[in-house]
Amino acid sequence: MIDGFAGDICDYSITANTGVQFTSITASQNSICIGQSVTLTAPSGATSYLWTPGGQTTQSIVVYPATTMTYYCEVSGVCGYKQTLQKTIIVNPLPTINVSSNSPVCQGTTLNLTSSGGNSYSWSGPNGFTSTSQNPTISNVSTNHTGTYNVTVTTTAGCTGTSSTNVSVNPAPSSPTVSASSNTICNGQSTTINASGSGASSFQVYNASTGGTLLGTTPLTVSPTATTTYYVQAVSSQGCVNTGGRVPITITVNPTPNATASSNSG
Repeated sequence: MIDGFAGDICDYSITANTGVQFTSITASQNSICIGQSVTLTAPSGATSYLWTPGGQTTQSIVVYPATTMTYYCEVSGVCGYKQTLQKTIIVNPLPTINVSSNSPVCQGTTLNLTSSGGNSYSWSGPNGFTSTSQNPTISNVSTNHTGTYNVTVTTTAGCTGTSSTNVSVNPAPSSPTVSASSNTICNGQSTTINASGSGASSFQVYNASTGGTLLGTTPLTVSPTATTTYYVQAVSSQGCVNTGGRVPITITVNPTPNATASSNSG
């Protein structure tokens, strides 16, 4: 008998130890993302531990749950006392990322990047490109923008994933050098428009500086009835046109003189 206590030693130990030692399981994180680990720790002071699932018998364990999971630990104390504790770990999914672009694009045009699947976005790419926009754009792109663009997507739960898209920027041909077999003609005559320049597979002739009607490709013979300006653009084999706009050439048309006949009679 213990002085001042009428019960036996086991009764005293259970009363003194149970509520203090075996309270709850602690976790390094209560909520994680798929692929992360959690350290679970049972209260100290027990004589033995048994974890479910897993069957480990240590006070602390490291787990990698793939889905939300409840873990149990049977802790044993003196005099055969047992208590089962539990801890639920919430597992959040990684983002499902969709990423795309309007590639291939031509030099001097606009590259559009699109993504989805999260709450925030962080882009990186060639030529020092960075952006936190979900769907960033790059105006007046150059061939230096060719390459791989990566986006890191973060969900509201803080889970992240990374995806990428490859972008090709095709070079634009140089601005054409435009000429005509004759820049000045008489009404009823014809002239031929010619063009040259590097990187082009053809040269298109229009009747306006933008939009307008495609009249044909050089060499193009025209027969304007009045002074007319034609506009020429270079086109590459990938369909890219020269930057800086169409190059104009004006054909001046002189009117046909009126013939006057006269006679003298004696």
